[in-house]
Amino acid sequence: MPDTSFHPVRNAMAKFWAPVPWLLEASVVLEIVLHKFYEAAVIASLLVFNAALAYFQESRAQATLAALKSRLALNASVQRDGEWKTVPAAELVRGDLVKLSLGAVVAADVHLTGGSVELDQSMLTGESLHIEAGPGANTYAGALVRRGEAAGEVTATGARTKFGRTAELVRTAHVVSTQQKAVLRDSRCSQLPRDLRLAYR
Repeated sequence: MPDTSFHPVRNAMAKFWAPVPWLLEASVVLEIVLHKFYEAAVIASLLVFNAALAYFQESRAQATLAALKSRLALNASVQRDGEWKTVPAAELVRGDLVKLSLGAVVAADVHLTGGSVELDQSMLTGESLHIEAGPGANTYAGALVRRGEAAGEVTATGARTKFGRTAELVRTAHVVSTQQKAVLRDSRCSQLPRDLRLAYR
């Protein structure tokens, strides 16, 4: 799995580079030019508060990703050269035959070909009930084997697993705030003729 951590200083500075921060920054400069220092301080405080709140929310998302990744398997039992070996999970490739046993964490997305296991997939699905899986079923990286033993073929590894795609969505999610939507909407409206502008609002 790729490293999803971010540089704290770079990430904090990025919170001041967006339409709403630009508007507030321009307002601070204008107030200083007009010698309205109290108003400038209030607007600057609002700007810093918004940036701190966005940074805090993103930090929580990163902490969630780190907690999920900590539950991923470090090793896997795989068949190589006709015998079973324990290898680092990062060395698995698509097509490998792996063994899932009691207490193990599934190291990749796997299509089961034999045996039967009871799986806890709550980390990915949020479903608290365990599921029974046998030949023909699919299981995903991060699932925990609660009972039984099975073998299966690796269908996806790393960022291509269901967990990897979920982690990427969390990492790249960008929520546009209500204020930013309003600024962008008003910017578009200002370019329309008056009659259309009223209808647009």
